Amino acid sequence: TVCNYAPPYTGRMLVSVRESSTLFVKGETDTVEVLKCPTGDSLLDHPHLRMKLRQALDSSYADSATNKRRERLGLIYRDTTTGRALSQQITTWEPTSYNLSNPCNAVVIGLPPPQPPDVLVGYYHTHPFSIGTTSIPPDIKPTNCGPQHSGRAYRAGPSTSDWTTALNLPGGKKPGYIIDKDEVFKFDATLPNATNPALRQQLVQQWPWNTAQCSW
Repeated sequence: TVCNYAPPYTGRMLVSVRESSTLFVKGETDTVEVLKCPTGDSLLDHPHLRMKLRQALDSSYADSATNKRRERLGLIYRDTTTGRALSQQITTWEPTSYNLSNPCNAVVIGLPPPQPPDVLVGYYHTHPFSIGTTSIPPDIKPTNCGPQHSGRAYRAGPSTSDWTTALNLPGGKKPGYIIDKDEVFKFDATLPNATNPALRQQLVQQWPWNTAQCSW
């Protein structure tokens, strides 16, 4: 028997089998976790990574004055050998201190190498700004972002330095993920043309996460 019912939210689900119009036979119960707004990306659709992305954005003071905001960064690991449950296979690491020279930079000196059995599979960081809407202008980068950024409207997506980080992670090229106040982005440094500044922006994928239709 195939059950085509799609639960609308996470919780416990009871499945029963009907033998006749009046008789039900008790079935099984299990926890069902409903993924909001699936992207089709195995890492980005993992509950642990989504939780860490939201936590990182929250700790970026993204709703404070723009000169008080700070980028946050972390590494993504996958355990490929212990056979842990899928929901526990993705782990993350975040530094305890940053070189926080400005709100537009999250430089970490000396990223740690992956420790077996964990394999480094990517990195993530925040852009604590918004591109705005048709009625709300984009965030303007503050003066403490430095002369290269100061006074400019926020432009979503990975920067040149973001690509450089993804191309030079311990163990080689890896995908990068960005969450800002509106969307989440994936830029995969393992793909062809990732080293070509003129072509790699075509490789960037993006999904909304903070809209009336789609909210994590």
